[in-house]
Amino acid sequence: MLNKILIYALLLLSFTASNTFGDWNNKNFQTISEKFTASMAYEKGFAKNVMMSSDEVHLFDMDLLEDDSPGAGWSGKGSFNQPVYGNIMVKKNIYVSDIRANAVYLVFLAQNESSKQLNININGNETVYKTKTQSSWKTVLFNSSWLRKGENVILISCPEGTKQDSWGIMIARKDEFEKGGGDPSKAGLNSFVSTNGGGKWEKNKLGEISNVEGELTIRLSFNRFLEEGWLASPIVDLWRDKADGFMIPQTTIDNLNLICEADAPNGTSVIWQVRYGEGADPLANYWSEYKTIGEGEKISVSLDNPGRRYFQWKALLQTTDPRITPKIHSVTVERKVARINPLPENIYILNVENPEILYSSLYGEYEKFDEPKLKQLRERERLDDAVKGCKTQFEMLVKLCDYVSKRWDWVPPNKQYPSWDALEILDRIEKEGGGGMCNHFATVLVQVAESFGFQARLQNVYGHEVVEVWSDDYGKWVFFDPMQSSNIYNYSKKNGEPLGFKEIHKAYLDMFYPNSPIDWDSYKKAEHPVPKDSPIGAGSFDKNWPRESSDSILMGLYDAAILRIMPRSNWMEKHNPSPVGHGLTESPWNGYINWYDDRTPRMRNRKIFTDREADYWPTLNRVKMYATTGAENDRMFLRFTTFTPDFDKYLVKIDEDAWIQTTEYFPWILHSGLNKLEVRIQNKAGVLGKPSFVEVNLADRPNLLDRVKGQ
Repeated sequence: MLNKILIYALLLLSFTASNTFGDWNNKNFQTISEKFTASMAYEKGFAKNVMMSSDEVHLFDMDLLEDDSPGAGWSGKGSFNQPVYGNIMVKKNIYVSDIRANAVYLVFLAQNESSKQLNININGNETVYKTKTQSSWKTVLFNSSWLRKGENVILISCPEGTKQDSWGIMIARKDEFEKGGGDPSKAGLNSFVSTNGGGKWEKNKLGEISNVEGELTIRLSFNRFLEEGWLASPIVDLWRDKADGFMIPQTTIDNLNLICEADAPNGTSVIWQVRYGEGADPLANYWSEYKTIGEGEKISVSLDNPGRRYFQWKALLQTTDPRITPKIHSVTVERKVARINPLPENIYILNVENPEILYSSLYGEYEKFDEPKLKQLRERERLDDAVKGCKTQFEMLVKLCDYVSKRWDWVPPNKQYPSWDALEILDRIEKEGGGGMCNHFATVLVQVAESFGFQARLQNVYGHEVVEVWSDDYGKWVFFDPMQSSNIYNYSKKNGEPLGFKEIHKAYLDMFYPNSPIDWDSYKKAEHPVPKDSPIGAGSFDKNWPRESSDSILMGLYDAAILRIMPRSNWMEKHNPSPVGHGLTESPWNGYINWYDDRTPRMRNRKIFTDREADYWPTLNRVKMYATTGAENDRMFLRFTTFTPDFDKYLVKIDEDAWIQTTEYFPWILHSGLNKLEVRIQNKAGVLGKPSFVEVNLADRPNLLDRVKGQ
């Protein structure tokens, strides 16, 4: 009897296999064609040293040559101003390896401005500067033919000036270079001063009393394309068609074709590359190396079956002539796929929150939660008492902002400028009577928030330093100003939701510059008071706000003309590089990430720019779900991905059950009727991200896939 059962089972297995594999061999393959325009890849993917114009992506079109940035700024070590008047004149040597450009500007930082014109001599060619501007940064357009390959000599003088009516050019002190990330041994080689009208030149004798070593803050800005840059797509799910909904069937890929389109004039090139991944996290180590598949304006390439579901393409742009650039148009990803089983008709997707995750190509290191100084800060300031009883993370942030704003009286740090370290700033209260000014309040709030595991960063706006914190309640960056006289956040008057500078900056432009860009040479913040009917309001835990008439200025919105951020937040772990004397002068440091858009022009004294929201406001602590079905019609198979600094675990909640820990994989067995799945992250501090979720209805019905007869 047993033998008969065994024989029957083997026959049944053989029949099932032959039926299944025979059916598989007869599967109808379909072609999925997915076109990525250059603008789509630019906005949602990854990019460096490129920009977008008219739906094309090309090399970034502005370049800066300078050697002063690391040491330039206010210094407590001595003089950082070089007078120019009468017989006192300066010389700057700037080496230019390639003089080709569409336009060239001389850029310098004037500490003080004379009523008399400046005479400027560039390699023996004369021009003048006499335009009065609001900005301390001065720009002079000159003929690019004046440049020569190699060393260029720039002389600046003001013969009619006097000691009382002089120009002053900022000095980047040699003894500050290390702080700003530079090499002190290379400082002071290219800047000279003459006290006898150019008869004799001396270096490393700068300043009012000729005792300062360093470089003059004199730069060259070019309208020209950078030598190289790159554009990479967002993660491509090769199983997914653009018409697909939340869930897709398990799929196999037969082949993969790429059609890449670009312009590559003579002297330029575009190199196309691809890579494959086992998951959708672009930063994970399961990705292959990028492999070159071709070069040129238009290529069509057939690739081997990748055997992996996730894919990225990348375009490397290069030019040997900085006056011309290649341009990326589009990449079409075609693949022949077979759906192993059709989607179940009895699973109905009702509601989904499944955010796209934007990754920054520029922002770098976050402070780690296990940084010992954060624990010391939290315990020393008894911060748990400050937030006791709070019901939400946002309420905690409001109370922490209030705590920091009341910690000391505003004082300028013009005796000793502390590091960007809350403990050092708080220690300064005992030494100097106060912790500092706006950026020191901001630094303390950033690190106070980080001590609870919240991600926060310094945000530099026009003439002020504030904070943006990633809010897990709202799933976005939100603004706080913890300065003593401010102590506010901004919210939308439409729905009361707190805002970050993504929304605040746009509101500012819509109010004051609806149809034209800002002119930085004439811009005055005080000429743009916030009207009472503005769409943005001020929130504050301080019930006495505003305390003075000056407090009626709506900080945040009032300051939102300029946006720039530091490229990292791990200031406790690593004090340097950092800007010298940030906030006490117009900072010449070039490590900032500077925001620009069609109404916020780029400033010629800056170097790193972006107009990509992904670079400036990356998505943190959210979960993206990838859902597939299987052979049965009562289940889904989920895979999760996230970008979470200090990531610890994924947590899943089914219906009204408790949250449970899971890996990045989760099989979901559905029950009759309404089903809900929520997923969130927990970081190492125990902070919980905003949940992603999906709601589905399961209608009970048999699986209508072909079955072995009698089963």
